[in-house]
Amino acid sequence: MSSCLAIARIDRNEVEELISGDTSLLGGLDQRQIDEYSSFDLGSITKVLSTTSILIKFLETERLGIDNKVSKFLPAWDKGKKSEITLRHLLSHNSGLPAWRPFYISCQTADEVHSHISQIDLEQEPGTKFTYSDLGFITLGRIIEIVGSHNLDDIFYKVIAEPLGLASTKFGKPTDLNNVVATSIGDSIEYKMVESKKPYVIPEHATDFARWRSHVLSGEINDGNSFHCFSGIAGHAGLFSNLIDLISFTQELNNSFKGEGFFDSRILNEFLAPSLEDSQGLGFKRWSVGPKSWSFGHFGFTGTGFAFHGRSQQALVYLTNRLHTVGEFKPMVEIWDSEFKNFSTRIARAS
Repeated sequence: MSSCLAIARIDRNEVEELISGDTSLLGGLDQRQIDEYSSFDLGSITKVLSTTSILIKFLETERLGIDNKVSKFLPAWDKGKKSEITLRHLLSHNSGLPAWRPFYISCQTADEVHSHISQIDLEQEPGTKFTYSDLGFITLGRIIEIVGSHNLDDIFYKVIAEPLGLASTKFGKPTDLNNVVATSIGDSIEYKMVESKKPYVIPEHATDFARWRSHVLSGEINDGNSFHCFSGIAGHAGLFSNLIDLISFTQELNNSFKGEGFFDSRILNEFLAPSLEDSQGLGFKRWSVGPKSWSFGHFGFTGTGFAFHGRSQQALVYLTNRLHTVGEFKPMVEIWDSEFKNFSTRIARAS
């Protein structure tokens, strides 16, 4: 079972918090009771809080276009079907790229990973099928660095974190190593994925990698590619944050939805619109909460999630460390389900 839980239910400017548990049950850094400032490894929430948010701001200043081809920024992509892939394809997960590969088994650096992705075969033609892909967001992170002429973490701080006052949101490691939630027992989950070839059939073998982590991860990024190849700074995973900052971020999204916030409402709503599937926008996941009504947000593999509903000005932040267990961990959808149902009910009552 997870060692802790931090939830915030937001209704306009009213915030109800539920916080319980300890930073670790299985070792790691010093154990302590968590609070609203305890740092969590956000996992794939990074895809929205950093990568998607930066791209929205870049679009506001016309530094790029959503339908720009990837090859405009990465010339190695200017070949075959890859030459057709746009930023929109990557953001909506229908580029044709595979879902996941453990690049750290054959790559040492970020540059090697990007070279590998540029050469990897597509699984289908761009724009024809939804396949949730880390590879697409790893690539978007690199494009942001090219357009912004700085490292991703510096761009994130300047464009998103500093203006929004997200003082505890940082790439690679938490701002306070004395108050961080343990994430998992080393790379045990990805080791099992590579060894079993489930849920992804991949050519890599677990025995070909000698740097599997076995200690309890406290203050280290859980995602293998982000940690081993990107020093925790990547477009798909790598952010640490806490309940306080995520409350601020979701409130800002709600304010922006109604045209009073940090993000341009016209561009934000374009990102929230459905792509090939109703459940996926540009960067944001979409959940139906009633007839013609949707909430938006994202999950993180580590046990994190957030959703906001701009029309009713409600939001939900859900932080736990579901992977911090010696037994089988619950699917994130299952963990999120009961809390999200309550969230949906509150939205229906407010509508």
